[in-house]
Amino acid sequence: MEIYAGKQPDGPFSIDNSPKNVVHRLIQPIRNTGRNVTIDNWFTSVPLADELLNQKLTLLGTLRKNKTQIPQEFKITKNRPVFSSYFGFSEKKVLVSYKPKNNKIVLLLSTMHNDNSIDSSTGAAKKPNMITMYNAMKGSVDTMDKKTDNYTVARR
Repeated sequence: MEIYAGKQPDGPFSIDNSPKNVVHRLIQPIRNTGRNVTIDNWFTSVPLADELLNQKLTLLGTLRKNKTQIPQEFKITKNRPVFSSYFGFSEKKVLVSYKPKNNKIVLLLSTMHNDNSIDSSTGAAKKPNMITMYNAMKGSVDTMDKKTDNYTVARR
C-alpha cells in the first residue's frame, strides 16, 4: 500500500505518481509469479498490459472511453442492442465492449482471457465471462477505493 501525499516537489526524493508507475511499484513483490492483477480504469492501459505480460502477470481492468487505443466502433452506443458485446483480439489481449443499458458502454481489457465466451448464469444480460470475473474481483478494488480518504499530513 502507498500513501498519496499530493504532487511531489522536485528534489532527490521525488517519485513519479503516474498510474503506470504506481502499478509497477505495487506489483513489485508478485512479479514473475503468474498471478492476475485486477485494476480500475484509472490505471488500465494497453502499454501497461504489455509490460505486465513481460513480467509474467496478467491484467484485467476497465478502460476509459478516451483511451486512444480503443477502436471507435467499441465506443458507439447508437444502433447497438442492449446486452450486446463486441470483442477485439490482438496478440495476447482481449478487449470487450458491453452495452448493459441504453447510452452506456462498459470497456474491459484482459490479458487473462482469450475468447469471447458469455456467462450463461447471467441470463438475458448475456455478460461476457470477462465482466463476470471482473465483477467478482472488483470487490477488492472497491474496498481499497473506500479505504482511501484524504488526510492532512500537516503538523499541528
